[in-house]
Parts: sequence; C-alpha cells; structure tokens
Amino acid sequence: ATGAVVDAHGPVPGATVVLHGGGPAVSRAAISDGQGVYRFDDLPPGTYTVTVTFAGGRPITSAPFRVTAGRVTKIAQVSVYVETVEVQAESDKTVETTKTTVGNVFKADTLSELPTGRSYTDVVQLAAGVSKDDGTGGVAAYGSTGLESNYQIDGMSSTSVGTGRPAAQVHFDIIKEISVKTGGYEAEFGGAQGALVNVLTKSGGNTFDGSLAYYSAPDSLSSGPDASGFETHLPSSDNQEVAASLGGYFIKDRLFFYSGYARKSDVRTTDQRFGELFARRQVQSTMDKDMYFFKTTWQIDAQRRLVGSFLSDPGTQDLRDELGGPGGDHRLDDGGVDASLTYTSFLRGGTWSLEGRLGLHTERDGLSPTEQQQQLNPIGATRQTSHPSIRARCRDLSDPYCLGTEAGLTASTSFGEPSLRFGPYPYSGTTDATRWSGAASLAGFLGHHNVKFGVEYDTADFHQDLKYGYGTGMSLEWLPVTSFLGDPTRPPVSIVGVRRCWGDGQGNCRQWNDQVSADGGTDTISAFIQDSLQPSPVFTFNYGLRWDSQQILDQGGHSLVRMDHNFAPRLGASWDFLGNGASKAYASWGRYYDQVPMQVVSRAFSPRITSTRLYRTEDWSRPGFIQDINLHGICPTNSRMFDQG
Repeated sequence: ATGAVVDAHGPVPGATVVLHGGGPAVSRAAISDGQGVYRFDDLPPGTYTVTVTFAGGRPITSAPFRVTAGRVTKIAQVSVYVETVEVQAESDKTVETTKTTVGNVFKADTLSELPTGRSYTDVVQLAAGVSKDDGTGGVAAYGSTGLESNYQIDGMSSTSVGTGRPAAQVHFDIIKEISVKTGGYEAEFGGAQGALVNVLTKSGGNTFDGSLAYYSAPDSLSSGPDASGFETHLPSSDNQEVAASLGGYFIKDRLFFYSGYARKSDVRTTDQRFGELFARRQVQSTMDKDMYFFKTTWQIDAQRRLVGSFLSDPGTQDLRDELGGPGGDHRLDDGGVDASLTYTSFLRGGTWSLEGRLGLHTERDGLSPTEQQQQLNPIGATRQTSHPSIRARCRDLSDPYCLGTEAGLTASTSFGEPSLRFGPYPYSGTTDATRWSGAASLAGFLGHHNVKFGVEYDTADFHQDLKYGYGTGMSLEWLPVTSFLGDPTRPPVSIVGVRRCWGDGQGNCRQWNDQVSADGGTDTISAFIQDSLQPSPVFTFNYGLRWDSQQILDQGGHSLVRMDHNFAPRLGASWDFLGNGASKAYASWGRYYDQVPMQVVSRAFSPRITSTRLYRTEDWSRPGFIQDINLHGICPTNSRMFDQG
C-alpha cells in the first residue's frame, strides 16, 4: 500500500505515518519521503487506517481502506492542512477515542483569531481547568500553582531552573501548535503536578513561505479599571511588535529550515496620585524584548530524521512603582537560550521507532538600579560615602509623619504591608542557571499493544549573587506601637524592626564589599514504561509507571538531599460507547511529582541570616534618620552605641 501526505503548499516530507488494522492485527510506521510519499510492503489482506503526525502535531487518521492480495493499494492523500480545518470544524472528528488525557490543543491557524495576547502563556489560559492568573506568572491548573507546571518547547523543558515559571518567551508567529495537558497524561510526562504545556514550532518544507507584520495595542483598545484597590492609578500601555518569519529549504527534499525574529516594546505610563510626595507627576515603565528563532530539519532518508533548533529572548525592563517611591525604581535584564537536537529513526520495517534528544536551557536575570537612580544616588566605596535612597510604603499619606515625607517617619502605614528598605538600592544582583538534558525513547507495536520505554537525565547549575542593599541591607517591617503621650498622630518612640543583611552567624552584618553568593545544582534521572492496549476498536486501556530521582547539590558539588522514591503510576481507560469514533467515556488516575526549583534551595541552604533588633529614638525625622545612617551605617554590630540609630 502506498500514499502521500500533503498540505496547502504541496508534499509534506518527514511526516510520521502509522498503519493499523488487518486480519491478524498489524501495526507499522514509516516516514514520508521528499515527495511526501510513504509505502508499506507485504501487508496481509484486510481493512486498515493510517494515522499521520507532522512535527509532533496532533494525529490525523484516514478513512478505512481495503488491501487485497496481489495488488498495490493506492491510499487517498492525507492533507495535513485540510484535515486540520475539518478536525476543528466538525464535531464528529474532534474525539480522540484512545486518549485519557484532559486538555486542549491550539493550532496555528486559530491562534491569530483568539482574543488573547501574543504569548503562548496567554493562549493556554483558555484551556479547561487553567486559572487565569494566580500571581506566579505561570499556568495554574486544577488547584496547582503556576510554579508546579512544566513548560516545554518541542518536547524539551524550558521551565525556569530557579523558580519553576515559564522561562522562555516564544516568537508567536513560529508556533505551529500549543498543547495543554491538565490531567491524565501518560507516564512519559513528568516534572509537574499541574499543567504540561508543550509549544511545537513550525518546520520548513519544499516551498518558501513567511510573514512580515506590525502589531499595535494602544491603551485605547483595552478596557479595565483606572485605579487599583489602593486607589493609585494603573498604567496605560502602548504595546508594539514587529515580527517576521521565513521557512523553506536549503536542499530540496533533504534539508529544510524555518526562522523568525520579533521585537516587542511596551511603554506603561502612570499618572501619580501622590506626585507631590515624590516630585513627579507621571512615571513610565518600559520593556524591550528581542526574540530569535532558527530550526533546521535534515531528512537523512525515508527512515531517519535529524532536527536542530535554537531560540533566544534577551530583554530589558525599566520598572517604576508609585507605591515604592523613587527608591524602588529598578532595571531588569533577562532572557536566555533554548536549543535542542533531536534524532528519529524507524526500525524493523517501521514497527519500532527510536528517538534521542539533547537539550540546553539557560536563563539570566539581572536586577539593578535604573540609570536615573544611579545618577541620583551614586554608590560609594563605603556606606558613609554612598547616597541613600529609601523605598517605603505607607497607610495614609495625609499623616504628617508618614514615612517618605519631609515631616518624619511613622508606624502609621499601609498601602501594602508597612515597610522600609534602605539602600542605596535594595535587592540588586544577578541570577544565572544552565540546564543540560539528554533523553532516549523506544516505541513500538506488539500485537494489540503500543508500548514505549524511555530514560532522561538533566543536570543544572544555579548561581545567585544578590547585593542586598549593596551591603547596607536593612528592612524595617513594623506594627504600630505606643506613641508619645498616647497620641497616634505623633511619631513612635520605638519600632520593632527586622534588619536583613548577609550575616556572619554572630548577629553582625558582613562588610560593605563582602557579599555572599548562593551556588548550587541539581541532577535528575527519570525512567518510564507505558502501554496503550486496545483489545477491541471501542476499548482502550492506558497504563504506565514513571520513576524520578532528584539530587540537590551545594556549591561544592556535595549532595544535600536525594529524593529517589518518586514512583508515579498512571492508569486510564476509554470507551467509544457509540462505536463510531464520535464519542468517548474515559477516566484516569495517577501520581505526579514536581521538581524542586533552585530558588528554594538557595534560600534553604545558603548563608542568609536575618537579625532582629529594637530600634529606639525620639527623633524619627527624615533628615535626622538619614544623617545617622550616613554617619554610622545600619547598625553594623550589636553594640549598644548603635541602639539609638
């Protein structure tokens, strides 16, 4: 039997074609050649179907066809493009009767029509069971947080090593498909207790195609409140993007490519309700992001394929916050690289497939003062020669003693939790992480069984260098205390404060240039076995077992914790109760384990020491406070001589 795979532009080389059916059950697989043609030899007579997948996309199944002895059967062309439209438009073709996974698939030809932002994390919020926003920056599903999901690009994890959030931004126009699994997924998928999000990218073919576009989303096209719950103004956004993509071939039928570049910029302007306090009527937060993508596919022959891809997303944000005041203005430089190399080969006449993958993921966050802040509050060689900045939050700015006014400092606070952070700049530094991964899997057919085995190894390094206030490191978080003469409008006599700094273990802050870095790493080994058993055309049983082992390492490479009893069984059953491929009743059960992000490890095992002290004074005026800080620093020791500061 022979057939062809095509799309809107012509033949589709490199598509995976799986054949099922026959008198005694037969299952085989092949890859379409440079002309989109595939072939199955020596088939026994019977009725068969073929299922086509391309670039990891959703399977497309042909109508049944009959094979007779002594003749070559011509299978009707399977059109990836046409069938995709039909699958979305006709309800009788939307049910995958053999799957027990809960989730959604969003294809490229519908992404541009969805009322979402041009980001895959915006699109997945439309999936069933996904929360719109849980505050983590990730995708929360069915009670899990966004930090407990797994984010992949072409099957390779792009989840942040440090936080567990989605670490990579993807050029929207190079996305072929976004798959969201929120439950019931097979044993081959791990590293998540919530959603599993996989972004499949486009591949080139024997024709050239591309796009060039400009997008603009001014604030006038958005609806929403003008003020927050704290009655401060929300920003008006001016979002713009220039995006280009191009795909085609280097060598026809053999070597293909797909590439893309996009630049996003966003300017958020906020009117300041308390402009007089900080001497600025408006502030602007800006964002600039570049997104690069390149992918090449080498169709070695009809049975072997090699795919390499590269993605990078460097960006810069200048963030300004009215609640934080000028001392809270900061710059964030972030981005990273995701690269992969995937080899696929069909064995034993197409009844087995072998896949190997190597992957690299890097991420970087650099936090620093804005250029304006560095000019206004320069950093000196010591605490005494550095100009201080103060980041503060208050409850009632009409109070004459509210922190940040010229009148003084008080414990009467709260458009947020009361706090003061003294710099010159709180929280500056860099966070870097690198993860290398390798995986191999073997899948094949054994009678009515579709089995798959696999192993994976990940190793990641994490480095965090936080210059906590550039060595001054202090944060006061207080509650109202008894004021002088019991008058709440007067400044407090004392404040219970928490002094945060890099400590020496004796209650003292380390010296100005003596910053402590947090280093660590993690090694993860995973293995799985799974089977999909279809004893009859209407019943399918999916079952498998996964094992994960994660080891946490300190900066010297010594093992701190090893979690190697993470056995995760998976069970599922599906019944096509109408028997026509348009119905399904299914159930699944499983156990799932998340991976521990290195940010948790950094805080748990690195030498961060918090000291608690009682700060007492009867003069909390701003000039007096700053003068004392410049003279003595932030209580550098526990000596009583500093208790009045």
